[in-house]
Amino acid sequence: MNLKPKSIDKAVVLIGQRDAGFPDPKGRPRKKILGLTVLERLILSAYQVGVRDFLLVGSDGFHREGHLPSPEKDKRFRKADLHLEHISLSDLPDFVRQGKVKNRFWLFDSDVVFDPAILADAGQDDSSPLGSVGPGIQICDREMFPSQVESCGALPSAALDDKGKFCLKVVSREDAKRAIRYILSTGRRPEDGFMARVFIRSVSLMMTKHLIKLNMTPNMMTIVSLAFGWLSVWLIGRGDSRSAILAGCAFQFASILDHCDGANARMTFRISK
Repeated sequence: MNLKPKSIDKAVVLIGQRDAGFPDPKGRPRKKILGLTVLERLILSAYQVGVRDFLLVGSDGFHREGHLPSPEKDKRFRKADLHLEHISLSDLPDFVRQGKVKNRFWLFDSDVVFDPAILADAGQDDSSPLGSVGPGIQICDREMFPSQVESCGALPSAALDDKGKFCLKVVSREDAKRAIRYILSTGRRPEDGFMARVFIRSVSLMMTKHLIKLNMTPNMMTIVSLAFGWLSVWLIGRGDSRSAILAGCAFQFASILDHCDGANARMTFRISK
């Protein structure tokens, strides 16, 4: 996805009682959406369209609970121009009075998953209208900030515009499944040929979902794809009809895995600049 950075480059993220995600069946505090927590996906999605400064606001002590993105553990958050700051909700009024929240900024509820194009369309420049962009996303300024803090989170649970761009609040397992379907749908390409559209892309997206759950990175998928490619060459070299059939299968599987590694990279924000 090639999105032009927008002028609204600051964001405030309100982290509620769900710790930026809903509890999974095993009692862990965060549910991941295709390899990322909802909060991690929110930050990396917004970063794609030029948001560089994030103020994470939560209940007292929330930052000590281990639920925030860690630049030390994840190099996707180790960017020189990505700044994460966290404060407690009780300190927010003083933070605003001191003028540390200036100009226009994005206001996010921490349980929202969205297509970065939603921000690209709404935050064209500093003259963009204030107010709601979608469930859990608003363009805000210092004057309206206190009232917007109270209303953030009281919006409908899902929205999908007519161009296929999505914005969804994830507060249940059903919402998580819907978010995964939306994200996977971004892996389809209008330039895909008939075979890719009907078979290869559908199979690769299904495989990508499960391979991400197994913590397979794009590089791992590339290595496996190359291995199957070389296997197909070796089988062709054997010269018999059975090997030729197996070579065709190996080559097709390598092609599917090649689609998988690209989809994985885009959906987990591991694309190299």
